[in-house]
Amino acid sequence: MNVWMISILLSILLFMLDLKHCVEYVYLRLSQNMYNTSKKFKHFISYLHQECITSKRDAVNMLHNICDKISLIECELVAYALDQIVYHMLHKQNKR
Repeated sequence: MNVWMISILLSILLFMLDLKHCVEYVYLRLSQNMYNTSKKFKHFISYLHQECITSKRDAVNMLHNICDKISLIECELVAYALDQIVYHMLHKQNKR
């Protein structure tokens, strides 16, 4: 290896070490966001279990009110899980 190649590898390594702090920060924020989202979903599910919500429209409105519209994670979880959660809970209530 020549000096030029070693210099490039060293600069890449130093750059990657600088990124470690960024990755740790993003990981911490992601963990906190997932924890908060999980708490909100548990609260939402407990409302469904208590039969406070009787229609899919009411469930969507409640989830819209408690959801953080800025959080991409919450928005994707809502879009992914809402139909499944509400269908199963309302279907379960109708069987009683």
